[in-house]
Amino acid sequence: FDTLASMTLNTEEALRYYDLSFYVGSLLNKEHSSQETKIIHRAAHKQRTEKCLSLLYQEFKKSKNKLYIKKALGYCEQSKSSVLIEALERQSLLELYPTDSLLIKEQQLAAQQELITNNLIRGRLNNASEKYLENEHLKLHQTTIDLNTVRAQIDKTFKFPEEILSFDDLNKKLINDKAGMVSYFFGKEHIYQFILDKGEINIMRININPHLQTTMSDFIHSFDNASVINNNIKAYT
Repeated sequence: FDTLASMTLNTEEALRYYDLSFYVGSLLNKEHSSQETKIIHRAAHKQRTEKCLSLLYQEFKKSKNKLYIKKALGYCEQSKSSVLIEALERQSLLELYPTDSLLIKEQQLAAQQELITNNLIRGRLNNASEKYLENEHLKLHQTTIDLNTVRAQIDKTFKFPEEILSFDDLNKKLINDKAGMVSYFFGKEHIYQFILDKGEINIMRININPHLQTTMSDFIHSFDNASVINNNIKAYT
């Protein structure tokens, strides 16, 4: 579907193919149990999102139709990291139901999966025997099956809400609160900036260059420890 999207010159058709690709990706993601695999999967998801944003941005620049911005914001929000959110949701469930046998079993299996994965990585780095690696692979395979089975049971028992961004609801809340909102998508080639204020929505596309990357990196490292900011408040400001 990604290939078909890249081959068509029609934006709407390309987006339909990308939507199908997102859908297939979501089905595949349900089969993944390790956070590492999900993060790799989300990276591919983000690259696809950037292609959709690029198409919609170009259409907006040609037509000035702000429906394209709203659609782009929807893709942007869908791309936000769900791996951490899912982990937090499951941790919150365990805090609410600390004696639930399914949740306890899931936590144990997830910890076991991480341990076996680490054993495999260390084993490869230390040139462990093929027999050892084969045994660890078998254990990982069985643990993953068990973990997926338990999670399927949990998903049936505890319904996880699927939050869908409603632009109209968001806009009403911002107007009522006399507030604005700025949301960013940091891609490989561009940063997309969405600005919602006083019922209006706009989009900016910022080119990524070495100077910008250095500036952002320096800002992020301001939070390495308290002394970095205290020693140079002007630079932080």
